[in-house]
Amino acid sequence: MTQTEQTVEKTQRDQMDPWLASLLKAREVRGIQALDPATKQRFVKVRRAVLGINELVASGEKPEVILAKLETMEPELLGFALEGVGMALAKQDMFTPGELNRVEAFVAGTSITYQIMVFLGVGALLATDKLPLEPFITSYLEPFNPLRVWAIADGYGFQSGMLHWQDYLYGQPRPEYFSGYTSRIFDQGLGRSIWLIDAGNVTHIQETIATFSPSRQADLWCGIGYVCSSIGGVQRETLEALGTAAGAYLPALAQGAACAAKFRRMLGTPAAHVELAHTILSELVANAADTTDLIQEKLPNIGATPVQSLWQNYRAYLICN
Repeated sequence: MTQTEQTVEKTQRDQMDPWLASLLKAREVRGIQALDPATKQRFVKVRRAVLGINELVASGEKPEVILAKLETMEPELLGFALEGVGMALAKQDMFTPGELNRVEAFVAGTSITYQIMVFLGVGALLATDKLPLEPFITSYLEPFNPLRVWAIADGYGFQSGMLHWQDYLYGQPRPEYFSGYTSRIFDQGLGRSIWLIDAGNVTHIQETIATFSPSRQADLWCGIGYVCSSIGGVQRETLEALGTAAGAYLPALAQGAACAAKFRRMLGTPAAHVELAHTILSELVANAADTTDLIQEKLPNIGATPVQSLWQNYRAYLICN
């Protein structure tokens, strides 16, 4: 990139919202190629959807008005928009508290998949300013629901990697308030951010994950599998190269893709590219297509770390419960 191009890129970055600016800065510092025009346009489209729904929520509209707006959105943008709803409502609850829990009021009567996406946004909000999970979770989630806690941990991990990549993408420890199973889900979310920060470059992804301790790498690869399947635009050659790079963690990579495919179907937004990625990765590992079916039916204790033989993406519990 020439000096003139770098200057233009910096000017554009300064005019963007913090999330996109952080993404571009991370790639620049880490020596990763700039976004190609098509990918950049998609990111901008997604961010506009998130910020647009944020503005609607911030205006104080009732849940039914927000839901009506969501129903008019492109299916591909629905999940992102729901995360934006979670961020905006949680921000209102935290900084202008009232008798009504706005997040709870919004998700009441919606499907569990809707709820998971909204609580991903709650986690992203907490991570934006590195806020601790406690006492927020115990005072905010009524009744206590482990799936929602896990979604918050996932969103927290993802946003930590996107906005605070200097602190988390070089093998550093997790935030101290993550322990047990939630620490693993934090890493699944962090894995999703690695895919975006490293621009889907298999070599960069492998090098990034290698800086983490082996005990964390399965969850990071699972996050990679989920996001590379759900985001679209990934070629067969890249997916096959990911399978090779994952090595012993290939089952985790494949399970992430399997969860993405089933979760999208449950949300009502199936997509050909998601099914294709799931199919390709399933072909690379024996019985990978069944990894979301061959799991324990009972939810683990929220503070427990399942033994390695029972390892799985937390969404697998959602699918089977």
